[in-house]
Amino acid sequence: MGQVKALLPWGAQAATPLVRFQCDVLAGLRDVVVVTGCHAERVEAVTLPDNARFVRNSRWEDGRSTSVAAGATALRERAGGGLRAILVVAVDQPLEAATVERLLGALADTPNGLVQPGWTDAEGRPRRGHPLLFDATRLSELCAVHQLEQGLRTLVEAVEPRRVLPGTAGAGRDLNTPGAYRAALRELIE
Repeated sequence: MGQVKALLPWGAQAATPLVRFQCDVLAGLRDVVVVTGCHAERVEAVTLPDNARFVRNSRWEDGRSTSVAAGATALRERAGGGLRAILVVAVDQPLEAATVERLLGALADTPNGLVQPGWTDAEGRPRRGHPLLFDATRLSELCAVHQLEQGLRTLVEAVEPRRVLPGTAGAGRDLNTPGAYRAALRELIE
């Protein structure tokens, strides 16, 4: 993309770094772990709310799953037995508070321990979105996830998540290219 995604301006006035925006959406959660890797020093210069903290992933070059494992391990080390759920969020997939609330509300009635937003696209096809909400019983699996062996996608497919509908198309937003970022920002502001 040519820019540090965590530092992209976001929000109604496009003035907040995306990583801070994500944390602000999660203000009601007890412990938010922001995993950094490439450009860690620049990202870690952003001030986070009191419920959020940075954890550096020294293995970030080995794939995204190492960041999932690093974040899950940090939660396990601090939470002890008080952890209820783990929300896995990619920094380049902006959160919507309503989606997070729907996921949290649906988790108690989910026997397989995984909830994922979904929606129907313009052609009527069901789509899977993000973020993913795992029950705390899945913590050890998240700590052990490894890109080369299974990756997060394989874990999700093996569990068959409960899809929470109706989600919004925002649950599928991904800022992988400058064009996708500009389009998402226009949609957010309008």
